[in-house]
Amino acid sequence: MSAPSDPNGWRKYRPIAEIGRGGMADVCLAVAQGPVGFNKLVVLKRVRPELVEDADILAMFLDEARLAARLNHPNVVQTYEVGDEGARFFIAMEYLDGQPLGSIRSRMGHDKVPLPLQVRVLCDALAGLHYAHNLRDFDGTPIHVVHRDVSPQNIFVTYDGVIKVVDFGIAKAADSLTETRTGTLKGKVSYMSPEQARGERVDRRSDVFSVGVILWEAIARRRMWKGFNDLAILGRLAIGEVPRLAEEASRVELDPEIERICQKALAPALDDRYASAAELQADLERWLGERHRGMSAREAGEIVAGQFADDRARIKQVVEEQLRGVRWTGSHPRVTLTPDLPKLSAGPMSMTPTLTAPAAVSASSDGSSMLPSVSMTGAKERPARPNRAIVVIAVTFVAIGGAVSVGVLRAQPWRIAASDHQEAQVAAQPAAEPSPKQEEAIRLVVRVSPVDAKVSIDGSPMSTGAYEGRLARDGRAHVIRAEAPGFLAQEEKVTASNDLFVSLALKSEPQAQPGRLAAVGRSAPASVATSPPASAAPPSSAPAPPSAEQKPKRGIDLESPYAR
Repeated sequence: MSAPSDPNGWRKYRPIAEIGRGGMADVCLAVAQGPVGFNKLVVLKRVRPELVEDADILAMFLDEARLAARLNHPNVVQTYEVGDEGARFFIAMEYLDGQPLGSIRSRMGHDKVPLPLQVRVLCDALAGLHYAHNLRDFDGTPIHVVHRDVSPQNIFVTYDGVIKVVDFGIAKAADSLTETRTGTLKGKVSYMSPEQARGERVDRRSDVFSVGVILWEAIARRRMWKGFNDLAILGRLAIGEVPRLAEEASRVELDPEIERICQKALAPALDDRYASAAELQADLERWLGERHRGMSAREAGEIVAGQFADDRARIKQVVEEQLRGVRWTGSHPRVTLTPDLPKLSAGPMSMTPTLTAPAAVSASSDGSSMLPSVSMTGAKERPARPNRAIVVIAVTFVAIGGAVSVGVLRAQPWRIAASDHQEAQVAAQPAAEPSPKQEEAIRLVVRVSPVDAKVSIDGSPMSTGAYEGRLARDGRAHVIRAEAPGFLAQEEKVTASNDLFVSLALKSEPQAQPGRLAAVGRSAPASVATSPPASAAPPSSAPAPPSAEQKPKRGIDLESPYAR
């Protein structure tokens, strides 16, 4: 996954398989990638490239995106992100491992799906719809959401027993950017309410009617409008004629209570219909508890998982094969458009009934050319975690060594021909990580003025400007030299016995002065430094040593070469 600051949200996802195509969007399965090995399967829905300039299509897609971003309920598909890939907007939704009710009916047979299972599914779907119907904006204003496409294809059952309503692609809200054109119908005719079929303004009771159609089919064990084409269905709905369950009594055994509930949900007159999804849910829950001692969503999931065990295994295999190539490597994917995505939307391996938002998509033989794939660039191996005990020991060693060095330097500041600022810089810098032969090396710090002077040790160039490094603790003498254009070069000879701090302040050529030993570490070899003439100002970077008149008369201090 790209860094959070990356404005191109699409680059967080790596598509791995095509799911299908709808009227305005492509849908694919993708992997959301992030740091520390984060990988999550998601479903991406994005505007088809040929429609990005269509203002109406874009407005509809943005309506769905804005609404989906507000929905957050256990029985409604979750939306993770809404973003754009240049001119193409996309919606990232949760991946659901299961089947829509329509596929369950097709697999088991319309007359073989247990009625309690379908009622359980409808109860949970009604809970999700009731939440959407009552959704409010951030300021508390009711949004008046109507799904308008409630059908078996848009009610999803996962193998773990979670029921969700999916695909709010044509849902209507009060703050929608678009208005339905006169004479234009959106939704599946077989599950439309009479007012929706007539093109009238709809409210939550339209979705209640659609659930009533699904319930009618669950009870009668067949399609409600079987044998009717769309034009005939619209004609019947326009005049409020709906098939009655009583006509199916010769084929199936009808429970009077469930028949009453269904007929009320299918009432052509709005005032005779259930006023809300919650009211219909309450009656169905009561019937389920009284007649069948209830059925849990978990039990429904187990039944579905048993029916689709082979499909589930095959789909899992396909996903795993695709995921092998996108395991996290520490780098971020770069999106390119290539036609190499496997399709999972046709034949027995169809992924359409196993993903979110499947109802608005259909298989396409050439859809893969519109979907992106990803090439990984700049991959780096994941660094190994250091041993915690070693880290603790190393930190302790460095802390102790730093404390001793700072204490010695501050106890005798007159021994360092460097400014207080330089001393503070050196004291604040952490010691380098100790090597396996730390006891055989000393630390060497060289400060120079001007700051761009070149530093060499024993004739070998080391750095331009300040230098920090290590020397073998072998007691040998080394020559440290600093030089810069327009300045007199300076050299200092030091002995690699203890840690050393050397400051070399170069003099300009017109005011050339003999060099002197500027600073040494503790226990440096004794030597006599040449004092500058009284008329000459001492270097700004170091105080001049005390003159003979200022010194008290005493013997030679062998521990300090300057205390003579």
